[in-house]
Amino acid sequence: MGRVLAVFIAFFPHCSSVTAQEPDPVVVFLSENEEEYSRAADSFRGEMGADVSVHTYSLAGMLYSDPQAKRLLDQARKLRPRFFFGVGQKAFFLLKEEEEIPVVYAGIPDYLSTAIRSAQKTGRLKNINGVFWGDRDCAVEALKAFHELLPGARRVGIVYSRYTESLVEALESEGRRLGVEVHAEKIKTLDQVGPTIRDLATRVDAFLVPKRDRLASRDDVRERILSIATAQNNLPVITTHRADLKRGALALVDLDAARSGKEAAVLARQLRNDEFRKGPVIRDAKSLLFQRKFNVRIARDLRVARPVSTKWEMVE
Repeated sequence: MGRVLAVFIAFFPHCSSVTAQEPDPVVVFLSENEEEYSRAADSFRGEMGADVSVHTYSLAGMLYSDPQAKRLLDQARKLRPRFFFGVGQKAFFLLKEEEEIPVVYAGIPDYLSTAIRSAQKTGRLKNINGVFWGDRDCAVEALKAFHELLPGARRVGIVYSRYTESLVEALESEGRRLGVEVHAEKIKTLDQVGPTIRDLATRVDAFLVPKRDRLASRDDVRERILSIATAQNNLPVITTHRADLKRGALALVDLDAARSGKEAAVLARQLRNDEFRKGPVIRDAKSLLFQRKFNVRIARDLRVARPVSTKWEMVE
């Protein structure tokens, strides 16, 4: 019995030290519960591996300034995470002033890039590290898809609102290169949506739907575009939102959210090595991948030929 006890005592400190080496906590904040956000988070988690324990909080259905969001952040801080991982715009605004816990983002809207870099020059927002969604890149790729999928068409319409002016400028520049007329109409209120889309439908051959526009990217506005453009006027819609494929969009062009999460995990490893203290790291979408899906069912209805390129995935 004494020998057994001696062995147990000798072994116990070793057991205690092993169990103490638990995975480092990491807190994930999702702006929404949509697939693109969860895909980024899942790929981030997979890339980080088993040496971290992931705790996920969703901000879906609330504003970043809501008391409930602030309470979630307080709960997350109590976990003493090695770092925060935020996906999307709401998570960005919730965490942007965090100074004690390192922050990595995936999915910062492109329109914030100028403001972020300007603030960093004055010593603010130094804790922001991340990967931009590439909203402008998505829009330009969608315009290229319009030119590829509808070779006889020359006029494309887009509605947009505040903060998306630079995206429209990029579209107009690429349109001049491709020989495509970009008819962009700015909307300020929701009651302008229907009349603006109906007017554009008389002047264009197809519509593009942008990402993360304050009004034009809303779920109800996108549904209105598809209803007026495709259902009522047989005009194709090329979208940057996966959910629109089931509603009647001809094609999807979007940044691969899984790749975005993996890129963010690379930055997270740099944070763990304290390399972020040399200065914030922001990566844009140019090193990332785009996914392209073609809706065969809608193409039949609109009499649009299937693309020849193998980069398109056929869906119905």
